[in-house]
Amino acid sequence: FHNKDTVAGGLMELSLKLQQGLSLNHTDTLDLSGRKWVFAYASSPKFAVAHHQLQPAAVLLVSMLIGSIFSLVALMFLNQMERLREFSQALDSSHKRMEEDVVKRQQVELALRESKRSIITLIGNLPGIVYRRKINRNWSMEFVSDGCEETTGYSGEELIADKSVEFSDLILPEERSAVAEQAGTDLNENNSFLLVYRIKSKDGRIKWLWDRGQGVRDENGV
Repeated sequence: FHNKDTVAGGLMELSLKLQQGLSLNHTDTLDLSGRKWVFAYASSPKFAVAHHQLQPAAVLLVSMLIGSIFSLVALMFLNQMERLREFSQALDSSHKRMEEDVVKRQQVELALRESKRSIITLIGNLPGIVYRRKINRNWSMEFVSDGCEETTGYSGEELIADKSVEFSDLILPEERSAVAEQAGTDLNENNSFLLVYRIKSKDGRIKWLWDRGQGVRDENGV
């Protein structure tokens, strides 16, 4: 410590210390009891060397740390971008398959409509009756071709679902039981049936029918 009365001597002492290899890092002054005190701080050569060696190492360490952080962020970003790219590709592929499915479904529906139209046209030009009925006592009709009116005198609307008349009632009473029994036996044995019987048409005429059919069962075998 050096007061103001011995500043010159103190500076000389500090000069000697600097010549001996000590470096002056900092000076400060303090007023105490009317006197001004000068504080001088000096570091040893070993500390100065270590301090100068530490700075590049610290800079290198900080640089490596910042570089690692940037590398990690870049890796995470690239990973997210790759996931987004894969998700986009999967979405495009799914959309393409959906479009292909829609096109195929439309093609199938068009083919079914065309097939149905062709079948209806063919059935409409056949002589006699083409029908689909339930296997019950009344022979309840679910579908009847246009030829039914010429054969029975009744329109399809009158016969379907027994709306106006039951088809079984058109069979002559004396033949009705035998026809039902023969048809039931063949259907129970999964055989096609062949029936010959007479009906009474709407205008009262008696007509002979040759009836051939096959039972169609559902997935439960009913």
